Amino acid sequence: VREGAVYLRDSPRHWVLDVAAGASTWTAAADLPSPRNHLAGVALGGKIYAVGGQRLGDEVSGNRADVHVYNPAADRWAAVADLPRPLGHISAATFVHRGRLVVVMGTTQGRSKTPEVFAYDPATNRWGEIPNMPGARSATVAGSIGGEIVLSTGTVGGSPLDTTWVGRWEPD
Repeated sequence: VREGAVYLRDSPRHWVLDVAAGASTWTAAADLPSPRNHLAGVALGGKIYAVGGQRLGDEVSGNRADVHVYNPAADRWAAVADLPRPLGHISAATFVHRGRLVVVMGTTQGRSKTPEVFAYDPATNRWGEIPNMPGARSATVAGSIGGEIVLSTGTVGGSPLDTTWVGRWEPD
């Protein structure tokens, strides 16, 4: 909920639409344990991951490292390993590659942008680092296309960028 430039609260509400079962309306599901905004959401292994984000729009000290996983069969959220650092503005730069959840850059405490790339392995419940991107950005769009990671747009210092980086994944 927002009033002008101030976030009054972050909502924990979580809704589901079970299209596989033929549902045509949204239904309430278990609340997210740590309400936040500017987070990422990714489906992996039949579960939904809520990754990072920030509290009350606070980019100075409100970025979060929390990661929660939702099990739709049990209608429950559970905490898993935190991100290596608090990150917000990662929604379009978080994706799945080779069974891992990948987070590319974002905003951390103090409104700082980061070039870091992290990968989460649900089998070990651990985060690892992938080599950094060439520069720091926030609010980027990233994904895996074939054997390449593609990152485009984003912001630095509030200014939008119009460049794209393409890199190859290291062999497993």
